[in-house]
Amino acid sequence: MFDKEEMKTKTEAAMKEWQAQIDKLHAQAKEMQGEGEVKYREQIAELEKNRDEMRKKMNEAMDASEDAWKEMRSGFESAWKAISDSFEKTRKKM
Repeated sequence: MFDKEEMKTKTEAAMKEWQAQIDKLHAQAKEMQGEGEVKYREQIAELEKNRDEMRKKMNEAMDASEDAWKEMRSGFESAWKAISDSFEKTRKKM
C-alpha cells in the first residue's frame, strides 16, 4: 500500500481530520443533556480511543527498521482499515 513515510503522512492527515470531527462532536455534546449526552460522550470516547490506537500503530511503524516494517506493513494496513472503518461507523451513529 505505502512506505513508512507515506504511511506517516496519511496517518497524520487522517488524525487531524478525525480530531477536527471529535472537536466538533464535543461542541455538540455540550448542547445535550441527560442520557443522550452520556451516550454521545461514550461514542466520542470510542472515537478518541481509535485515534489514539492509530497514533500508537504509526509510532510503532516509524520506530521499526525497514526489514521489520516490511513484515509489519500488512498488519498496519489491516489495522488502518479496521480503525478507519470503526471511526466512520461510530461517527455515523452520532
